[in-house]
Amino acid sequence: MIEILEDKSLNLSHKVVHSGVLLTSIDVDFRGGNDCSRILHAPKLCLVLPRIGYLLSLADTIQDYYSSIDKEFLKIIENNFSWFEFDGSIINSQFPVGLLFDKHCKNHNSILFNIKLVLQSKNGMRTTIHYDKGSIFNNNLTKIITNNIKLSQTIMFGDCRRFQKLSKREYQELINSIFSLSRTTGNYENVILRLFGPTQEMFTKIK
Repeated sequence: MIEILEDKSLNLSHKVVHSGVLLTSIDVDFRGGNDCSRILHAPKLCLVLPRIGYLLSLADTIQDYYSSIDKEFLKIIENNFSWFEFDGSIINSQFPVGLLFDKHCKNHNSILFNIKLVLQSKNGMRTTIHYDKGSIFNNNLTKIITNNIKLSQTIMFGDCRRFQKLSKREYQELINSIFSLSRTTGNYENVILRLFGPTQEMFTKIK
């Protein structure tokens, strides 16, 4: 009976981690002399994101949304540092959305992940944000993803040889599927199943 309950618990945990989604809203916070009332008064960008997706994969979506409201947004992001915050704390966007939500929202009793895109003028300002060129719009998400996969493979299997043996075509297919996580988990789950086997089996190996 205990073993059956453990299996059910693992199945539920697997569904939450690998197939769960989060309601997320993003609005803009201008700092350091910026003034763009159209964007400030624009409706929040609301998305349903897979827990295993990345905020940095939303750069194009955010850019397209706010550019449709104000064509000057492209110039604005070129002249500003940018990063994500939740409740005044900088979000380390190299981690998946679900992990970030669990970290920042665990004491807020909320099912909505309210995120601010902070834009700070580069004029006479310095930033310690780790993104390339201090901008989420110039991020190296592919490198971040690669490092995270290597780490997770090492934790599960003791090394990352499965990942290292991928062909160039398989690697690109995997990266593309992770970028697609800003929309759906379907393509990602199919690619992971084909390249590495069932995620549920991998999950149970580290219980």
